[in-house]
Amino acid sequence: MAAWLAAPASMGGLDFISPDASVVNSFIIKNPRSIVEELFQMIGSNDANFAQELARFEAKTGVSVLDDITAPLGGEGTFAFDGPVLPTPKWKLVMEVYDPVTLQSTIGKLVASYNREAQASNGTLQLSQQQVASQTYYTIQNSKQPNSEINYTYVDSYLVAGPDIGTLSQAIRNRQSGNTLAHSPTFQALLPSDGYTNFSAIFYHNIGPVLGPLVDQIKSIGTLTAQQQQSIATLQANTAPGLIYVYGEPDRIVVASDTGFMGFDLGTLMSLGHAGAFPSQLFSGAATSPPAATQ
Repeated sequence: MAAWLAAPASMGGLDFISPDASVVNSFIIKNPRSIVEELFQMIGSNDANFAQELARFEAKTGVSVLDDITAPLGGEGTFAFDGPVLPTPKWKLVMEVYDPVTLQSTIGKLVASYNREAQASNGTLQLSQQQVASQTYYTIQNSKQPNSEINYTYVDSYLVAGPDIGTLSQAIRNRQSGNTLAHSPTFQALLPSDGYTNFSAIFYHNIGPVLGPLVDQIKSIGTLTAQQQQSIATLQANTAPGLIYVYGEPDRIVVASDTGFMGFDLGTLMSLGHAGAFPSQLFSGAATSPPAATQ
């Protein structure tokens, strides 16, 4: 699985993320179709019924997983919490898309298939679209949950999704004006000193501005014990912005950071695997060798 990570490259999806983002995970993988084919082989070798179940799903939905879902996709993806978390978290999903026409047709088929099989108690899905200026926005909404929806649009070679159209419109305007995370002073200050800005994956965090309102809400609930107050104080003391970046190389994956995460340096985070919490191979592949200037 470590070999699925692509070589370092520019991450255009970050241009849809604002400087206000609290958590961002971005990655570049090799051809999604070949990866899914490999997954299917792995699953099929352990499940004799997998091929039959896959064929049944594709016949029922009219969708080929390889041709209609993975083939239209590029290798870049980004997920972020970008904006206030209260009362509703502002999230964004950005996916590279080479063939939006095929992907949109696939989404329509999947929605129609779901509605044919849906039980009345679960509600049905409505897929609608609206035009705002020159931009087309799509909305998926459940009839039983009218206040919860997924909105998305296609911009150049990306699908951008979020909880509401306003979030998507602002993301497009930020991209056009250059008001993005990648150009912010906070993010720029975390980049490696060698100036190399292409990565295979990154994990960025800046939860300080988000944590404040959450702590205020917790404190308003009632009196906190001394231990709870100490825990909150420790959390607040370890909320400085940070960036962990990954380079996919032909024979290894290099993980590096000058900051770590939530008070843990990179060495501590990587050593968690020795206790069984995280397999070290999942992060390091054949080798983990942070540059000497990093932790």
